[in-house]
Amino acid sequence: MALSKHRVKHYILEIFYITVSWIMGGLLFVFVKFNDLPDSFIHKIYPVEPWMNKVTMYGFSIASCTVVGLIMGLLHTLAYPRLIRTRNILLSIGLRLLVFIVITLTIIAIFFHQSGLSIPQNNQGALQSSATDVFIYLTFIEMMVGVVVTLRRNLGSNYFRNFVRNAYFTPTIENRVFMFIDLKNSTQAVEKMGNTAFSSFIQDCFKDLSSVALDLGGEVYQFVGDEAVLTWMVKPGFNFEDCLLLHYKLAERLAKKKGIYLEKHGTFPAFRSSVHCGAVSAAMVGEYKKEIAYHGGVLNLCARLQVVCRDYNADLVVSEDFHKAAALTENFKFYPIADITLKGIANKQLAYNVAQL
Repeated sequence: MALSKHRVKHYILEIFYITVSWIMGGLLFVFVKFNDLPDSFIHKIYPVEPWMNKVTMYGFSIASCTVVGLIMGLLHTLAYPRLIRTRNILLSIGLRLLVFIVITLTIIAIFFHQSGLSIPQNNQGALQSSATDVFIYLTFIEMMVGVVVTLRRNLGSNYFRNFVRNAYFTPTIENRVFMFIDLKNSTQAVEKMGNTAFSSFIQDCFKDLSSVALDLGGEVYQFVGDEAVLTWMVKPGFNFEDCLLLHYKLAERLAKKKGIYLEKHGTFPAFRSSVHCGAVSAAMVGEYKKEIAYHGGVLNLCARLQVVCRDYNADLVVSEDFHKAAALTENFKFYPIADITLKGIANKQLAYNVAQL
């Protein structure tokens, strides 16, 4: 199956962040260990070739950490998530540790070979100490990379990038699309399944939703009970169809896995969605737990449109503003729902029930 451009971009950025982290870590190691030492003093301490100096060490650090970063980036992005999904923690830790040891020992061996380091009896202690220092430091870098990857996935790729950039400490106005997507008949499902089984059910639902959202460029803003809130930043050339496609692509994905859901959970999920767009204020909120929050009437109206979905037995309802932005699409049909009164909204609204052609 072909990867979507949004998923490819996500993978490339994650591999890039991991590679840059490794390069910066490697350069920091050379700087701390050798920067204050004259080249002549380095040659007295370490039996290296005359051409080996601080400049070549920096060059070797960049080259080797680039290779290691790319390898570890591919593993963290494509391989390790599959290991984690097996839920065999010991196997996951064991394989990751084995791969890391092999890679780091290979780098150390290449460095010793390229630098001309020999291992006569009187140099074994210094060389072993240097190898140990390198291994410990590479382990530290890998641990930091693991933290970066975990934070990026837990906070969301865009949230993590904006957090690192110190964005949103001052409220910022953004033009965004929001989608509220809600599980149908959730109350009956909880009563039938029980809290624990229902939580497992929701875990699987939101895992599939997250995968579809990634393919269509959507950011998961919040998970609230059995409801998820997704958002897209509207930029020049933005494809509003992607927001509508998400609802139907999720339904297709769930339909393909219907047998799995019925066997594992005894029920099959179906969702209703509402979509609205407009200007919102984005700001970093909280002190001991920080997050990026969006404020404005756009979210309130989008949430109220969920009631329209239930009242009119509609699976996907969009606001008049979103309809104006996406009306040129030939892949969807919009059926107007006029003179809707929404709780907390002063004026009557025009909404549209959406059907895929």
